[in-house]
Formats: sequence, C-alpha cells, structure tokens
Amino acid sequence: MASVPEEASTAISLGPVLTRGFAALRANFPAFFAAAFLSTGFPTMIAENPRVASLGSQVPDYLIWPFAIALASVPLLGFVLLEGFVIRAAILHMSGRPPEYGASAFNALRLILPLTGIYIVTVLAVGLGLVLAIVPGIIAYCALVLAVPALVEERRGVSDSLRRSRDLTSGSRWPIFMLSLLCWAISFVLAALASKISGVSMFDPAAAEGGIRAIPEAITSSLSSVLTATMIAALYVELRTVKEGATEETLAAIFE
Repeated sequence: MASVPEEASTAISLGPVLTRGFAALRANFPAFFAAAFLSTGFPTMIAENPRVASLGSQVPDYLIWPFAIALASVPLLGFVLLEGFVIRAAILHMSGRPPEYGASAFNALRLILPLTGIYIVTVLAVGLGLVLAIVPGIIAYCALVLAVPALVEERRGVSDSLRRSRDLTSGSRWPIFMLSLLCWAISFVLAALASKISGVSMFDPAAAEGGIRAIPEAITSSLSSVLTATMIAALYVELRTVKEGATEETLAAIFE
C-alpha cells in the first residue's frame, strides 16, 4: 500500500511537458522539419508514387517479398533515425545547451540497430496487446514510450532501455495516455488542414492512384513525427525532473 502514495506523488502533469515540448519545437522547428521531411516524408512520397508502386508488377515472383520489404523499410528506418535525432537534440535544448544537430544526427546513425530493436519490440508488444484486448496495448505503449530517450541519453542497451522506460513511466501512465491522445488529435487537425489547403482529400482513392495525395501526406506525417518525438523528449525530461530531481546539468552531463 505504501507504493500508491509514492507513485501518486511522482505523477506528472501535462502543463510542464507541453511547455517544454512546444518551446523546443519552436526553437528548432526548421531543422527538425527538414530532417523529418528528408528522412520520412520524401521516402514516403517515393514509395507511394504510382510509378514506383508499378515496379512491383515487373519484379519476378521470387523477389516480390524482398522488394516490398525494401520499399517499406526505407520510411521505417527514416523514422527510427529521426526519432533518435530529434530526441537527443531536444533534450540538449531543454538542458540549456545547443542542440548539436550534426552530432545528434551522427549519434542516431550510430545507434540505428538498437533504435530499430526498440521500435520492433514496442510495435510487437503494443500490437499484441491491441489484438488481445486493446487496453493492454495502450498500457504497453505508455510503459515503453521512453525507451528511445533512455537509450539515447543514458546509453543503455535495448532491454535496459525498455525496463528504464517502464520504471520512469510508472505512476504517470494516465497523463502519458492523455498526451498521446493530444498528439494524435493535433496530427488529425494537421491532416485536415493539409487536405483543405491542397484541395486533396487524404481519403480519396483517385488522389492516391494519381499520386497527388503524396505531398500533403508527406508534410503531415513529417509534422506529426516531429511533434511526437519532441513531446517524448519533453516527457522524459519532466519525469527525470519530478521523480529523480534531475537538473539541466545532470541531463546534459551524459553528452560530455
């Protein structure tokens, strides 16, 4: 019973997380968006181009699956690299230091294998939970959402980063769920605005076949990816501050 008051006392509120996140996003938006468009938006546009998709019909049967996997893996690896880059740069900004874009990008490349491992484990855990009863999948996502910053900032392994995320998020899963819903709602609004401005509906099959949907979709996905990664960094910093008394100096010290 003693653990209940302890968890309640270290639970976070969304206000400081949003303040940190939007401040970092505003200060670093040009670099973050450029990285997002290059790593996820542009590859998605290429993958969804009708001409590229039509190449699948020209591929021999024994190469269809390798072709499909290669086509899908480029945006996936781009997203993994983007998350590692944005989270490190955002944490540096929140620690009162320059974001070190070059070093942050290099660090993401260096960690691409463990970052991919964390992504695969998280997707499998969340997917299995959603299939079984939905709620376990949501709980799994809220528990594992900080594995990437634990890997990037604390230089832990994949399994240790997943455990670290579970420990940090304990007692704050409800605010984390609300933050996830907020990011999803903002992404939905961004998609609606992109459709309105471009005059292309995201749900129009004809637009998908003609390839004209790819540009607003790429911009929207880039914005959503940057928003989510920055908020994850802000969530990590806030939980370290609330639960462990971390300061700007201790958060930045690991990058020395």
